[in-house]
Amino acid sequence: MTPGDITFVLAFTSILIYIYFVFWLWNGIKKARMISKVESVGTLLPLSILIAAHNEEGSIALTLDSLKEQLYPEAKFEIILVADRCSDATVEIAKKYHSRLPMLKIVEIEQSPPNFSPKKYAIQTAIKAAENNNFILLDADCQLTPGALGCFNDYLNGGMEAVVSIPKFMKFPSILYNYYLPERVLSWGIAAAAIGNNIPFLAFGPVWSYTRNAYQMAGGMERISHILSGDDDLLLYQMGKSRQPIAFCFNPHGWGETRAPHTFGEFIKQRRRHHSAGKFYATKVQLGYLAFHLSNLMLWILPLIKPILLIVLLMKIIVDFAIIFRIGRIFHEKLNVIQGLFFEIGLILHHIFVAPLGFIGKIRWR
Repeated sequence: MTPGDITFVLAFTSILIYIYFVFWLWNGIKKARMISKVESVGTLLPLSILIAAHNEEGSIALTLDSLKEQLYPEAKFEIILVADRCSDATVEIAKKYHSRLPMLKIVEIEQSPPNFSPKKYAIQTAIKAAENNNFILLDADCQLTPGALGCFNDYLNGGMEAVVSIPKFMKFPSILYNYYLPERVLSWGIAAAAIGNNIPFLAFGPVWSYTRNAYQMAGGMERISHILSGDDDLLLYQMGKSRQPIAFCFNPHGWGETRAPHTFGEFIKQRRRHHSAGKFYATKVQLGYLAFHLSNLMLWILPLIKPILLIVLLMKIIVDFAIIFRIGRIFHEKLNVIQGLFFEIGLILHHIFVAPLGFIGKIRWR
């Protein structure tokens, strides 16, 4: 076989993998939308909002304010705020909310056990302190819309044991925003498709929900306690393995709002932490990601060897634009061509240089 033949074989294989991914994505999203259809109900479940906070003095007030504005009856929910080794004013600020949020309970952690991820230990502590069996996990820098608790109540009342939601983020003036937005949109689509295709493996820690039963059936935090990240992804995957009914939240009322990384340094830190959980994914998930990213890389590299393949690359870019623009509409995000181009270039750089950093060195929870 000549080098030219090998090039065309690689191109053909990459195209097939790419086509398969597109089909997997669209088919999965379609199924997830069917699975996740729920109707509003009159029954109100008792809810426990669990917040793990580590030095969040700059954001905890906004998060608690959003909980004060909830339309859900105050008698029907509690807030468990676990202050994990806080050395700033997080606890002092939270205590000022006791008069406005009488259902707020503050638990302070001075030190997490050895070889136990601090955030996982904080979440486990919150679950042990919770009086109710229906949890909403909320990051200390994530705010909810007034109808969020009602939205999650509908899913849980509809028989769901876990609900994956999305954290929207505030627009910020940076070139990084042009890549971050379409990249997040694609991640939301992948998370929904994974649920629709019955292999849930991607959740978003800033806001999601599950029951005590789902948590216990998944083995809790014990089996993944040594892993820094993955308190959402790895736990969700175990819930899927235990055949728990899982929904994806397509209702805007159930989405959160958080602050995205504003600088390249913040972005690298966040992505290192997220990618570090990838080495603990199931083998089939790892192979799927590997095949997808290698095929994308090949479709960019091979035209340098065979210019005729530029036609294939152009077609791929057009399809990519169509995908992220369509998913963007599902999640009420209007993307433009500039952002699409940033996404194409940024995705290649991301997975060549950024993603491998998640497997190098020691990573900390902020």
